[in-house]
Amino acid sequence: MQKAEEDPSDIASQEQIYQDMEAEFQDVMEEDTLKDVQIKIVTFIMNELSSYSLPVTIQSVSIEEGDSQVLTVKFKDQNQKQGEVILRMQENNGKISYVGVYGK
Repeated sequence: MQKAEEDPSDIASQEQIYQDMEAEFQDVMEEDTLKDVQIKIVTFIMNELSSYSLPVTIQSVSIEEGDSQVLTVKFKDQNQKQGEVILRMQENNGKISYVGVYGK
């Protein structure tokens, strides 16, 4: 069984996502959390969202506050396939200490 080779443009795109996230969130996230989120986001995009036809249209965004903050984004793709992305964040001493990424 041959291992599929990774497209160099995919690797470059992943690195760009990592850099963009670090620039945006380094002041509000603990360092370990930021690295964890970078991996979760790239993995989520590659695995969960690859079945959607781009571009997608955002249908709604909601934020719930409580012990953690929950951001829910509902969308549909070019073929009217509906999806949902949920980010759950927890804060500790003014910095985000946990982020969970889920899809439906």
